[in-house]
Amino acid sequence: MRKFGRVDANHAEIADAFRECGCTFLSMSALGGGAPDALIGWGGLCIPVEIKDGRKPPSARKLTPAQEEFRDSWTGGLRLVDSIDSVLETVSLLKKWHAKLSA
Repeated sequence: MRKFGRVDANHAEIADAFRECGCTFLSMSALGGGAPDALIGWGGLCIPVEIKDGRKPPSARKLTPAQEEFRDSWTGGLRLVDSIDSVLETVSLLKKWHAKLSA
């Protein structure tokens, strides 16, 4: 078993995109063991994010068995992010949740 996790080639690009949208970005990729790559915060809400490189073929973007186990056992939300578009979708979702909770 690896001691530390790996990061996808687009990890820094995805982190920068979240930050440009006003989010906080906590990289958790060093945890390994199936833990999500990052924790995203916006408007008092947080969501774990698994980053995949959308430029790779679908077979190379599959979750590892440990990531699948985390996804299946985690009772909170988990977003898969593979592009700037999916960053924007995730931020939009956080904003919608925030608006509902603030109403």
